[in-house]
Formats: sequence, structure tokens, C-alpha cells
Amino acid sequence: MSDSPIIALPRRCIHGLGRARGLTMVELLTVISILAILLSLATPSFVRLIADWRVSTAATAIGGDMRMARAEAMKRSRAVSICPLDGNGACGDASANDWANGWMVFFDNNNDGVRDENEDAIRIQPALPGLAAMTASLAGARTFFPNGLMNPGGNGLDYTITSSATNTVARKVCVSTTGRTVSFNDSSTTCP
Repeated sequence: MSDSPIIALPRRCIHGLGRARGLTMVELLTVISILAILLSLATPSFVRLIADWRVSTAATAIGGDMRMARAEAMKRSRAVSICPLDGNGACGDASANDWANGWMVFFDNNNDGVRDENEDAIRIQPALPGLAAMTASLAGARTFFPNGLMNPGGNGLDYTITSSATNTVARKVCVSTTGRTVSFNDSSTTCP
């Protein structure tokens, strides 16, 4: 038995790890309070970022659907209308000017701006979240004809989109009679 070597283990291996390592309660509370202060400073700019993103999404969606309606009218040699939806998911009447509930793009066989049972929907855009208002300069539906022109046209129309989070975030989308869409970050801009 004396031939076997005796291995001396350090005292802390025998009795555990020694002193426990980690954070004290005071250190943990200090870190949490610093993070809370930094988060409270970043929150207002984050709210504005989300509001701007939602308004930008709405501007892109209405502009894209206007371009799609025009392209479908020219491709299929049929009138295509886009109308604002009412609270029930149907096209609003001729005086409807609130596009915040969404809109519908459809083949308009009789050019009346109202979707009838025999007219197929091409796309239905439901209400987008975070919008306080989305109003057009002209009420009612827009119809694109096979030649690519829009009615009612006049000098074109514009949509003003405002965020519900903060009324300072707004955008204007201008649509010409030929279907050209331009988006501006400033809602007070005059459409070309």
C-alpha cells in the first residue's frame, strides 16, 4: 500500500468551488435601472419609426394597386375600377372618400364604379393598421379604361395618409390621369 502515490487535492476542490461568483443584488439592480433609462430614451423615436413605416406601407400599397388596375385594364382590354371599402367590406357609394377601411380592385363591366355580382375582384386590400385617415381629393371609385386613362381624371387626384400614432407623420400620393403615381413625404405638397 505504500507504493501508491498520494495525490493532494487543493482544499477548494474538496470543499466545493470556494467563494461563489456572480452578481450581487445591488449590481443587478444597477444594471436593470440603466437599461430602463436607455429604453425610455429610445421608445419615442421607435414609435415614430413604426408610424412612418405604416404610412409608407399604405402609400406603397395604394400606389401599387393603382398601377396594377391600370395594367390589368390595358392587358385585358376591359375597364378596371378601384373603390374604397365601407365598414362591411363592400364598395362604398359615390360619395365615399375614406380609404382607411381598405379598397378593392375589380373588373368593372358596366363602368359604374360599383362591383356587381358578375364582376370579378382582382384584389381586395383590407384596412391597414395604424392609419388615422386616408382620404382622396375626389370621392368615389376610380376607373381605368383599356387605353390606360383614369376616370374621373381631371387633373388627377391625390391621397393624404395620416398616422394614428402621431398626426405629424403624413404622406401624399399623387395619381395622374395616366395612372402615374408619385409619393411625397410632406402631405402639404401640391401634386404635379
